[in-house]
Amino acid sequence: MRFEIEAGTGFQEQIILGFHENATDGFDRRYDQFAQPFDFRAGRGEGFGHVAYFFYPENDPESGGLIENEPSPSRLRISTVRPRLDMAWPLRIAYLFDQDTQIEIRWNTSEARGLEGFNVSLHVPLGQWISLTEESSHIFNASLGIHPFLVDAHGPPGSLPAEEPPASDTLVLVGSFAAYGAVIAIILGLRWMKRRQA
Repeated sequence: MRFEIEAGTGFQEQIILGFHENATDGFDRRYDQFAQPFDFRAGRGEGFGHVAYFFYPENDPESGGLIENEPSPSRLRISTVRPRLDMAWPLRIAYLFDQDTQIEIRWNTSEARGLEGFNVSLHVPLGQWISLTEESSHIFNASLGIHPFLVDAHGPPGSLPAEEPPASDTLVLVGSFAAYGAVIAIILGLRWMKRRQA
C-alpha cells in the first residue's frame, strides 16, 4: 500500500508498506528499502528538509538515531512485515525547516480495501484513528521536528480501535520518545550550524 507525502514547500515523496510470508520482523534486503538519509543543509536553506519513513530503532540500535547522509535499516521507505492478525508500521515524517508548513498524507482507499480480512487505520496525534478505507488523506500543520504516526492493520474484520490506543500501539509510545530525542538533536544541530556560519 502506497502513501504520498506532500508539503506546502513543494516536497513530495512516496513510501510503501506491505506484508509477505517470507519477511522477518527485522530488515530484509529482499523486501525492505532504505529511506533517504537526513540532510541537515535544510538549516541553511539548502538541500531537502523532509524525510518520510517507517521507523524501527530495533533494526539498528547503534545508528538508528539522527545521522546525516547515511542510510539506516531503522528508517525504511519500503517496509514489509510477516503477516499476522495485528500488524503495525510506525510512520515518521521529519520536517527540518524553521518555517511551519502544512503536510498532507494521501493514500488510495481501494488499496486499503484490497487488504481483505484487515481493518486498516492511521493513528494520528491526540488519539485519533482514521480509517484508510473511508478517508483518503490527512493534513496536519508541521513545525521543526519529527512527527509520529502509526499505520495499523488488524483482523478479523470489526470496528475501528477504541479511542484508547490498543496494546499493540506501544510502538507509538516507544517511537515517540525516540522522536523527541531526535527533535532535540535536530534543533541543536541546526543552531550549531547557524553559529558556525556566524
